[in-house]
Amino acid sequence: MRVPKFLIHSLAFAVLGWPSNANGRDVDYASLPPCDSSVNGGVTESGISGESTSSCPMTPTDNGGTASNVSVKIVDCGPTSYEGSPLPPRDAVCALVHPVCDVPTAGQVPDPPTYNYVVITTYPGGREIKRPECGVTPAQARPQVTPEMARAEAEKLLPHPQIGTAPAGGVSLVNIETVLWVDTKPDLTLGTVTLLGYRVTLRAHLERVEWSFGDQASATTSGPGKAYTKTNPCKTAECPDYFGHVYRQTGHLTIGAQLTWTGEFQVDGGAWQEIAGTVTAPATGRPIHIREARGVLVDNP
Repeated sequence: MRVPKFLIHSLAFAVLGWPSNANGRDVDYASLPPCDSSVNGGVTESGISGESTSSCPMTPTDNGGTASNVSVKIVDCGPTSYEGSPLPPRDAVCALVHPVCDVPTAGQVPDPPTYNYVVITTYPGGREIKRPECGVTPAQARPQVTPEMARAEAEKLLPHPQIGTAPAGGVSLVNIETVLWVDTKPDLTLGTVTLLGYRVTLRAHLERVEWSFGDQASATTSGPGKAYTKTNPCKTAECPDYFGHVYRQTGHLTIGAQLTWTGEFQVDGGAWQEIAGTVTAPATGRPIHIREARGVLVDNP
């Protein structure tokens, strides 16, 4: 017996928790749950950017979720097909999406194809499956790379450089300046990544470095500092041409540096745009042993 399509539609909503008044043929992103705002669509020129997951920038919800424990996944249910056609291997929810979204006969399949997807929101203790979107064309819903997406990629790509010290060897003395720098250039090209089907190039500028010297003292510089070289030696207790710190007590300490970067991104060779906010990345901590040296007179040196 053939089950009417509208009945399958209603059963799917009942089983999966979709709103009973959902319109599978209209793309209305404003009506999607607040959690979906960080997903930015999900359809590219080659289909749906399925299996993408994003944390939700939201306050606690009725489901008990917060920004840190709620995620959204867009499941690609493939192009619109006709009822009864073989389904590609996909998420199990697509088995219910196709009876809702497919057209009655093979002759009614759209050309060029349209696509179907479903939004799954995962909360603590379970998941909630939202209504499907049927017959979406790439032109209707191709997502855009946002400054927030670019910032997230920059955070992954920024280096964690080494901290340089002079004297070398991880040993210095009290009452002289220990010269410090971070082994990175202030301007970096982070490379090109693919986001939502676009080629996105990222670059970063070092805004500041916040130093912790291990003896409860700290300082902030506007750049990485200058690496010590023998061609520009320091022959005094303090080194005016360099950045550093004077230790007053001996001990085994660890020097830390937190780097704050601003950045820009470029989509498919277009104009440069600023990423959202700043990105911090720590340098690799540097152990140092501070010693005390005393002059001693000896016979016939």
